[in-house]
Amino acid sequence: MKFRFFFISAISLGLAACIPEARVVELTPSAIATSTAAATPTLVPTATRTRMPSAPSVTPTFTQSPPTATSTPEDCNQASVLEDVTVPDGSVVKPGEIFLKIWRVQNTGSCTWQWGRFWLAYASENQLNGPDLARAYFYPPQPLLDLATLGNDDWSGMLGDVAPGEAVDIPLLLKAPDNPGVYRSHWVLQDDAGNQLVLMWALIVVSGEKPFYQPDWSGAWLNANTWFLNGLVDPGVLVVEQRGEAIFGYFYPRGGPSDGDLVYVSGQLSEDGTQVHGVFSMVWDEPVDFQWTMSANQQQFDGVIAPNRLDIGGAWCGGRNGNVPPLCAP
Repeated sequence: MKFRFFFISAISLGLAACIPEARVVELTPSAIATSTAAATPTLVPTATRTRMPSAPSVTPTFTQSPPTATSTPEDCNQASVLEDVTVPDGSVVKPGEIFLKIWRVQNTGSCTWQWGRFWLAYASENQLNGPDLARAYFYPPQPLLDLATLGNDDWSGMLGDVAPGEAVDIPLLLKAPDNPGVYRSHWVLQDDAGNQLVLMWALIVVSGEKPFYQPDWSGAWLNANTWFLNGLVDPGVLVVEQRGEAIFGYFYPRGGPSDGDLVYVSGQLSEDGTQVHGVFSMVWDEPVDFQWTMSANQQQFDGVIAPNRLDIGGAWCGGRNGNVPPLCAP
């Protein structure tokens, strides 16, 4: 059953010869720590997790078979990476650019994957402004997801079940570092019990100069958003890229009803660049509008959520470069 889900790649000929080509990786849970990549990552242990209900305003439903087995066979949850759908190894991206990484992964185990029970966990190397843990979203290979169309109907076809042998696309939003160089980021697909199915990675080449803006909203903000206070453990880092007179960004809150969900942000700047009017949304929920105002030192912002609506509302503030954001009053 479908539901709403809102929310680069020129390879340098000179670098292609030195970029590893192996992209089909099949690792069992017992062998996941071994990688043929240039660096051997140390996989991150996963704490015991309690699944929470879905977003406060929308509860997705799927037609899927409930688990009936009393024990889990060894070959139950297994996976293999088939290809990089977007941003293949050696892709050139701009400094500070947000990009959509998509892996095509096949269910090579004997059990059906069910939505909400699988996660993308950061493993090692450069985290590329990604979350420590994000909910894994499963999409059919067609139509191809695209960052420019985040929020439209192409993103509404998420799958609730992935049968054994089926291949799906798994997306993740990441942001390139500001400094030129070659960066690798390792990620693991794992189930709710912490079993690690397969190792994946992104390998990018950052080239060029970062655009200069005054003021500049680009960066990573510690943010406090009262819309997510219900059971929230960590609001996640708000990652922003300024694009001329607009911004684009994302964060992955932890805990509460939106645990691990991708939240995307887009907005338009005022003439002097100190204010943003825009919308944010969980990937399968309706967008909510907001307003931000940057502080004089350009290291903090404060704002309001849904200023033009009577049914919801709240505050949203943030800080960066070591500046802890002021407490947002509900």
